[in-house]
Amino acid sequence: MVNKGMICSVDECERRAVCKGMCRRHYNAAVRATPEGRAKSRADCNRYYHTHRDEVAERGKQPEVKARRKAYNSSEARHAAQKEQRKLPSRKMSQAKYSSSPKGRENRRRYLQTEKGLATSRRHSLLRIAMKKAAAIDDSYKLFTYDGKCFWCGVEVDTSLKRNDPRKPHCDHFIPLSKGGTHSLDNMVTSCLKCNVTRRDTDPYTFAARLFWKELLIIKEKENATISE
Repeated sequence: MVNKGMICSVDECERRAVCKGMCRRHYNAAVRATPEGRAKSRADCNRYYHTHRDEVAERGKQPEVKARRKAYNSSEARHAAQKEQRKLPSRKMSQAKYSSSPKGRENRRRYLQTEKGLATSRRHSLLRIAMKKAAAIDDSYKLFTYDGKCFWCGVEVDTSLKRNDPRKPHCDHFIPLSKGGTHSLDNMVTSCLKCNVTRRDTDPYTFAARLFWKELLIIKEKENATISE
């Protein structure tokens, strides 16, 4: 039995000790540090979820919970954790097992019938065809040495920015793959995230003309505002 006045033995922690001289947070972390503890923790979480399914669902709809989840999903820590998890042999084995299962094949068939699934399948097919027709882009990092600016709008790009930053550099196909372009360095330019997402598979000359007229309109509006003042 733990004395109510006892403090957690972990440095710089002032929480009340509940088990083995540690607070609940540090005790659970110590338990999850071992394989047996992780297995027990997963089993406890699954058991709690199945017995309190409605309560968990209602808690997930709260605004503060949604805000925390959204902030974590867009953080670099989450993407780094996902990248490390994809490298685990157990993750690859479970993915292969699920893909070959009847449920996995049925879910994939349904996904490929949706608009997003058809677009993804077409994009992957075009990439495979382009890779066979042209050289691989192992040296695609050379694109980012292009004077550090977006090919379309001229904004300065930086590879050290976060992945969702509008000035994050992307490899963009000058002639879209869907219009017969090749997946090679000769057909690739440096583009900022904003231009790459906005352009999609638009013809390069049409997109460039659209940007040109947009810049003219902005300049005209500034001149009109200056005259009115």
